[in-house]
Amino acid sequence: MDKRNTIEANKIDTAEVPEFVYNSLARSLLSIIQKYYESDKGK
Repeated sequence: MDKRNTIEANKIDTAEVPEFVYNSLARSLLSIIQKYYESDKGK
């Protein structure tokens, strides 16, 4: 694939994600990740 096709594909596939989406995802996953690292599997 040449450079031009790569750039065009990236423009099509790229979407701006609002910051609140990252924040809500991080909040929802935080407790799950903490529980994993505190468990025997996570150590």
